[in-house]
Amino acid sequence: MNRINYIDWMKSLAIIGVILLHVTSLYWYGLDTRTFEWQTLNFFQSITRWCVPFFVIASGELFLSKKISLKTLYLKYIYRLVVVLLIWSIIYALFNSLWNWSTSEVIAHLTKGQFHLWFLVMIIGIYIIIPILSYISSDTKLSGYFLLLWFVFGSIVPTLQQFKMFEFSKEISTTFDFNIAIGFSGYYILGKYLNSILFTKTHKIIIYILGLLSLITTIILSSYFSYVEGKPIHTYFDYFNPFIIISTIATYILIKNVTINLDNFLIQFISKHSFGIYLVHIIFIVLLDKIGINTNIFPIITIPGITLIVLVLSTLTSFLLKKIKPINKFM
Repeated sequence: MNRINYIDWMKSLAIIGVILLHVTSLYWYGLDTRTFEWQTLNFFQSITRWCVPFFVIASGELFLSKKISLKTLYLKYIYRLVVVLLIWSIIYALFNSLWNWSTSEVIAHLTKGQFHLWFLVMIIGIYIIIPILSYISSDTKLSGYFLLLWFVFGSIVPTLQQFKMFEFSKEISTTFDFNIAIGFSGYYILGKYLNSILFTKTHKIIIYILGLLSLITTIILSSYFSYVEGKPIHTYFDYFNPFIIISTIATYILIKNVTINLDNFLIQFISKHSFGIYLVHIIFIVLLDKIGINTNIFPIITIPGITLIVLVLSTLTSFLLKKIKPINKFM
């Protein structure tokens, strides 16, 4: 299969972003929001919110350009994800019970599920409606219309509804029920849609400025309101917050333009193993924390340091697991 340079860069940077996000999440909820340590964690949290949407955008751009039969969709792609979800749910249930071992503890963890595996459930849901999304994405105007509905009713309206003066709109939203145009389906179509548009230099500059302003706004709002409330406020980190969507689009266009002809073996290697890295990286974050290697001390240094260690260990693990034939097709 011919590799697409900017997709490799997107997936590689996204998985590094995911690791960094989870490294900083470990103590984001527990520390005092008025401390320098928490504000540092919050800064890194703010600048990596595009990472999960990037995986969805990359997947959509690749899949929506293919013609896949329902049989292949279910027996090859959905089946693989369901098996991976079940296997890794069991692995994490056993792993999380190591420090308080009992059958009931394993069952409790298995029922609750590992937090980062929600991504697999979401992708399975997206795959189920791929035939519908493929039809929408085949028409640029129809895609634009869908994305407009998604941005307005899946991003703008829910964000405004968090303010008291716009609470009246909740009843309107419930009445019209625009659920079809919300969720990650918008991100899934977004990649192919953006790829079909020829942006001028002026357009790109405007988008980059809006993206930078959105990123700065996310940092300031999350930091300020968390400081005032005395507890972490997650509102501005929602993947469907308008500022996150805008900064994600800007980052996508920037990375695509910078890396479209940029070959890099290491980036391709990380990209190739990004799924395996995603599955296993939490284990190494937890193990490092158990031996006292965490972000509680000198977070400016420990956050990138731990992220790098986890990336190396996770990539190596994914590489080795892919060498095992029965496991290979599920990594």
